[in-house]
Amino acid sequence: MKRSRSRAFTLLEVLVALGVLAVALGAMIKTSASNSANAAYLRDKTFGQWVAMNVVVKLQTSTQWPSPGVMTGREEMAGIDWSWRAQVTSTPDADMRRVDVVVNDPSGKQEISHLISYVPRPLNGGSPAL
Repeated sequence: MKRSRSRAFTLLEVLVALGVLAVALGAMIKTSASNSANAAYLRDKTFGQWVAMNVVVKLQTSTQWPSPGVMTGREEMAGIDWSWRAQVTSTPDADMRRVDVVVNDPSGKQEISHLISYVPRPLNGGSPAL
């Protein structure tokens, strides 16, 4: 009588397959976590850029011309309170000022956006403002 040989997996083969599966799942989880962190960073970076652009537009549309120096403020964007700092400096053109706006992340610990722009003297000849 012939014995039929079993075609089942051995314990060693099952353990190797589980090991490979564990490594693959670990890599997928790490990639997903990294993608989530990057998405949050890019969201904050976008909102920070919008806050900086809003600060520049307010300065450009104001009837008061910004005086050289530092201005700080807070602005809400997307339900988040953002802090910003604008450094206004003179330029070789007497009718133009350079504005460097830095926006910090919501925690206030890290610079998230930096925008450089120029503000012309208002058409009404606006006097400098602080």
